[in-house]
Amino acid sequence: MKSDAELLKTFKVEKLEKNIIFVEITESEGEEENNGHQADLVSAAIMAVVNQDPTSTYKFLVDLTLTGTVSYISPHAREVYTNLSKISNLERAAIVGHNLMLEVSVNLLMQATGRGQSFKWFTSKEEARAWLNES
Repeated sequence: MKSDAELLKTFKVEKLEKNIIFVEITESEGEEENNGHQADLVSAAIMAVVNQDPTSTYKFLVDLTLTGTVSYISPHAREVYTNLSKISNLERAAIVGHNLMLEVSVNLLMQATGRGQSFKWFTSKEEARAWLNES
């Protein structure tokens, strides 16, 4: 299993203007343990931003374009991302990617949480940002 230090290099999380939390996954983890632990670290980084001002609402811009063709989401990662999608101050999330299998997986996951209307898949960051700024 990869170390935390190694997995922390596979993504970045930062707060942008208008309370947009930008999440960029730069490397997919195909091994189950690494995939699940990466999800834990991503979730912790997002919650660190949210907990700085828990009274605000947030929008997510998730960029998966650098993940390539890997579309594996481990059972643990699915649970982590499902729980993350249920945070009460999440207004909407735009997900950017080019992987059809990952798009289908993410859409099914969001529909299962009952938040399918507040999540949308895009192929460009510009379109995703425009959609986030609509509301």
